[in-house]
Amino acid sequence: MTSTVPTLPAGLSEVDLHAGVAGEPSWRSALRATGVEHLRAHGLPTRRMEAWKYTDISPLLKRDWTPVASPGTALSSLKGLVPDSAQECLVLCGGAPVYGLTRSLRQSGVVISPTPFENDAWAFDSAVELDGIAALTAAVATRGFHIRIAANTELSEPVWVVHAPSTTSGWLPSLNTLHVGRHARAMVIEVFLSDATDQAVQTPLSLARVEDGAQLEHVRLQVVGNSAGWLGFSAVDVARDATFRSFVFQGGGTIGRDTLHTKVAGIGAHVDMTALYMPRNGQLLDHHTTLDHAVPDCTSNQYYKGVIGENGAGVFNGRIVVRQAAQRTAAEQLNKNLLLTRTSQVDAKPQLEIFADDVKCTHGATVGQLDAEELFYLQSRAIPTEVARRMLTVGFATDILERLGSEQVQAYVTDLVESRFAAETAAGE
Repeated sequence: MTSTVPTLPAGLSEVDLHAGVAGEPSWRSALRATGVEHLRAHGLPTRRMEAWKYTDISPLLKRDWTPVASPGTALSSLKGLVPDSAQECLVLCGGAPVYGLTRSLRQSGVVISPTPFENDAWAFDSAVELDGIAALTAAVATRGFHIRIAANTELSEPVWVVHAPSTTSGWLPSLNTLHVGRHARAMVIEVFLSDATDQAVQTPLSLARVEDGAQLEHVRLQVVGNSAGWLGFSAVDVARDATFRSFVFQGGGTIGRDTLHTKVAGIGAHVDMTALYMPRNGQLLDHHTTLDHAVPDCTSNQYYKGVIGENGAGVFNGRIVVRQAAQRTAAEQLNKNLLLTRTSQVDAKPQLEIFADDVKCTHGATVGQLDAEELFYLQSRAIPTEVARRMLTVGFATDILERLGSEQVQAYVTDLVESRFAAETAAGE
């Protein structure tokens, strides 16, 4: 470890790394210190780092990274942003709450706060392996949210959180914490969005804990403007007999990366991780996952799909670690990618690191194009070529949506995907 001052993007200084929040709890100070130490030891991400070899974020680092000081209220309506039937919704603009748009938040047994720093009971896990962007966010973020689900509480409605920038430039770091108590059950949907002119960079850092016997389904929908930057990092601890389900959709941003570290920390736990990414028109959308099996008798499934449009680039780097103590682990990992044109590209890197000898683990990745015979079959039934291509592409993508645990959310995400296909102009061979 060195004491050198890290190289920071324009708009940031060493002072910003230590600014802090008045009266913040000790866990927040510890997280900031961890972030600063990481930056001093490793600096910001470059393609020379193995974890970033496929994703060059230097164009984003050349932008103005001055943290947005005055959130403002750029949003005027929730229409079209979340389903009309959504009863529980926290709206954050520039990381600050917009109370005029926030709905209800009154379900029994739930605490939803527009800042994570009031949570004195949270204990920061120093074993969380931050990357350079998450470390920077950990050092600087002053806004975010905290959701706590009390023990034995079963939410009847999903909780929605809408993240929107208040400006079209600058940096929006946020720190979010999510705690699901023993034997509780909840679904949380986060929507990240912005308009077409947005040049801002959003870097949400989320820390979640799923206690013994609890169930959490966490959905993250990244639909920011295609000129924006989005670099998200989540770390989740899953306790004994608990279930964690994650779904991620990425369709926005000139460069988007979702990093998810999940620690299977309790015997009998189960994890499902699914995602769909759809880059096109110069977009680079990256999914980087680590699934750490630390104890015995646990199971996991990971299923990620990419639909790569014209001049789009996708990345999947999925790492599963099975520790020596994690005997009788059953883990499956699969990544499938569909290239729609000759200019589509994807880098797929599934990884298994097994240190136990009594396990059932599989992993794999596929990259291909639309099936010519299936396309010919539809054309022979008088279906126009572009319509047939769209039908097959939608079919490839939407089976993964059936894994979502709410029909309301499934319909919402299906609309997102179909609107994406409607705008897709990729040509055939």
